[in-house]
Amino acid sequence: INGQTWPGLWTNGIDAAYNGGNGKVYFFRGNQYMRYDIAADRTDPGYPKPINNQTWPGLPALGRIESAVNAGNGKIYFFSGNRYVRYDIAADRADPGYPAFINAQNWQGVWTSGITMATSGPGKLLFFHAR
Repeated sequence: INGQTWPGLWTNGIDAAYNGGNGKVYFFRGNQYMRYDIAADRTDPGYPKPINNQTWPGLPALGRIESAVNAGNGKIYFFSGNRYVRYDIAADRADPGYPAFINAQNWQGVWTSGITMATSGPGKLLFFHAR
């Protein structure tokens, strides 16, 4: 990652990213995020921006984002430690009742903490875990 390959993007320390499915990729680092325009091949003007309740309502309650995935069903799932937030794209806010714990009732067969990456596959969400 450098200024030639990803204009305007951070060159290190990215915690998580997801494809918005809207021509944008969202990158998270600490308490900030960037929106990258795929067609223009550059970070949108005015970024980075803070992750707060004005930019991502309900998301700051999760803390540092370790992984994010667009589930393709109108929801983005953000993970941190043993908790997650389900974010509603159309409503542009976290769903009520989140953050919630990662457990067998919510995520059967998924590790209850330490998810380092999540991605979507054909009809599936794929999770990766640090050892």
